[in-house]
Amino acid sequence: MKAEIHPAVFITAWFLCSTALIFTNRHILVELNFPYPLTLTSWHLTLATITTRILRHTTGFLDGVTEVDKKLTWQRWSTS
Repeated sequence: MKAEIHPAVFITAWFLCSTALIFTNRHILVELNFPYPLTLTSWHLTLATITTRILRHTTGFLDGVTEVDKKLTWQRWSTS
C-alpha cells in the first residue's frame, strides 16, 4: 500500500514558501535597492519552472499532469 501525503502538508508548504518569497523579494527590492522588479519576477518564474520539471520527472507528485497532457491540446488551450 502506497502511503499518501495529506493535502494539508502541501498547502502549508505552499503557504510558507509564498510567505518566504514575499519577504525575500521585499528584502532584495527595498533593503538591497535592486531596481529591476521584472527581472526578479522572471528569475522566480524560471526557477519555479525548472523545479516543477525536475519534480515531474523524478517524483510522483505530479503524476496527474500526464492525464491532462493527453486531453489538453494546443488548439483547445489556445481557445479556452
